[in-house]
Amino acid sequence: MVAEFFPDAIRIEQYVKRTYDAVLPYGLVSEKTLAMIGVCRDELTDALSEPVRAVWGPPFEMGSMAGMLFLGAAGLRAAMAHAPGADGRQRFVIYAMPHVGIDSDGVIGSVNRPGQDRKTTACGALMAFRGELVERRVHGDLNPYDLEMSLMRQRLLRAIPYGEIPGVVELTRIARDAILEDLRHTAEKLPGWDEADVAIFSGIQIHTPDGDFVAPGHSSVQLAGAPEAATLAI
Repeated sequence: MVAEFFPDAIRIEQYVKRTYDAVLPYGLVSEKTLAMIGVCRDELTDALSEPVRAVWGPPFEMGSMAGMLFLGAAGLRAAMAHAPGADGRQRFVIYAMPHVGIDSDGVIGSVNRPGQDRKTTACGALMAFRGELVERRVHGDLNPYDLEMSLMRQRLLRAIPYGEIPGVVELTRIARDAILEDLRHTAEKLPGWDEADVAIFSGIQIHTPDGDFVAPGHSSVQLAGAPEAATLAI
């Protein structure tokens, strides 16, 4: 089922190793680089966070529900203050992506969680939002007691053509692209960000009974002073 929905997916440990190897020639090494990770609050996403931590050290946490990036410019400024830079150069490697489950029956958007005798949704926030679209009862207002879900709705509604109801895989891809777009727009307004070396890895994290995978998306590295980013093969 992974091959059917995400034909380019690779196992998560292999993915993290490939990303590390891809940026080594550009001078991004763990002792000189701050890892930043934007994934959903779901504990299942630790399957990506843990190998990233093992390779890069403790990451700066960026994510919210569905992996959306609501930390804003203030959050990125904080990361800049935390990054190594004793040699006069700051370096960042960013992993930012939503997630989706495939359960033991091959159902997309569902997972078998450890210790539970029933299946649940993943990503729960994206599946709940899609359910609202199906039932035509989306609430677009900002609920101060449900901020992240409210902000996620507002952000994704801007990316979905009016009246359309994306499938689970398509909605996850829409979220992936929105996360990447928000990262770029926030970073480009931040003084000093263009003076750092920044690698960005986007994609979709996939949970299955046979382990976790990543379907790689945008992968690039932008070195300070370089006219454009270099695309990385993962």
